[in-house]
Amino acid sequence: MKIAVCHSRPVPPRDYGGTERMVDWLCRGLVELGHEVTLLAPSGSVPVPGIRFHEIRPELGFVDEVLRGLPLGIDLLHTHVPFSSEDEARVGVGLVTTIHGNGKPGEWFSSGAVFVSANHARRHGRKDFVHNCIDPSEFHSDQPAHVRRSGLMFLSKTSWSVKNLRGAASVARRAGASLQVAGGNRPWSVRLECALRPAWKWWGPVSGKTKADLLVSARAMIFPILWEEPFGMVVAEALCSGTPVLATPRGSLPELIDDRVGRLIPWEDQDQWISTVEALESGSLRFDPEVCRAVARERFHYLKMAEAYVRLYEKRIRGG
Repeated sequence: MKIAVCHSRPVPPRDYGGTERMVDWLCRGLVELGHEVTLLAPSGSVPVPGIRFHEIRPELGFVDEVLRGLPLGIDLLHTHVPFSSEDEARVGVGLVTTIHGNGKPGEWFSSGAVFVSANHARRHGRKDFVHNCIDPSEFHSDQPAHVRRSGLMFLSKTSWSVKNLRGAASVARRAGASLQVAGGNRPWSVRLECALRPAWKWWGPVSGKTKADLLVSARAMIFPILWEEPFGMVVAEALCSGTPVLATPRGSLPELIDDRVGRLIPWEDQDQWISTVEALESGSLRFDPEVCRAVARERFHYLKMAEAYVRLYEKRIRGG
């Protein structure tokens, strides 16, 4: 197939950008499966060899720029920025739209909308979904000999209250565990506590090797979300690093985590949160890093994502 993929931000991102990284991995996977891919994205994009690139200028009108840049003879357009119903009618080829966030009440989604987890799709009255996936080679496959796993890692947007950094800090404090925090510069209260506690550290935004090193050094990642998470890319990244995940059973998380690779604990059950972290710290609860990595490779490899999207492309081209 000849497939055009578009996004309104540079692909891959210059720093951290979960959606942009997912788009990059998807394009690579489609090419590896033998498809012809054209990426339409802004200046700063650096697609890998084998992917055709057309620069767009979103400030001139994202949809207009995409439609002007569509190569002749494409079979399908895959956008990661939703079009209006009027703009969809202008496309002229099959259209698939990945919805990455939670929709607002009454928001319209096209017949070609694809969501990023079964829970995400179900909450929007749909069935089509494809899990976001990653490239395992970007994370450590072996723990460095000088690294001893210890404490908890929080990796998410620290300023979003629904990510519950304050709750993660409370659990670490009460369980007597060390805590590393990455993903932003606020809130100041937890950042100050990290400065005052010798076993805690605030890293700010991280990406690339720094993020991979942090993930492989933690005994577990703590992900106590307070909202319906559409997917949770950091969960896949942690598991790919051999790091188990402790999370609340909200949104997509029951699809991503089972007892082999972590625990799902209701936020209301604070005693269980504390006892689970204490068991990890004492060594009475252990998870096999190799099992975590194997599960991640099986469920979240970018080629699996590309194959799932190809099936949806074929369905869409047939008029489904």
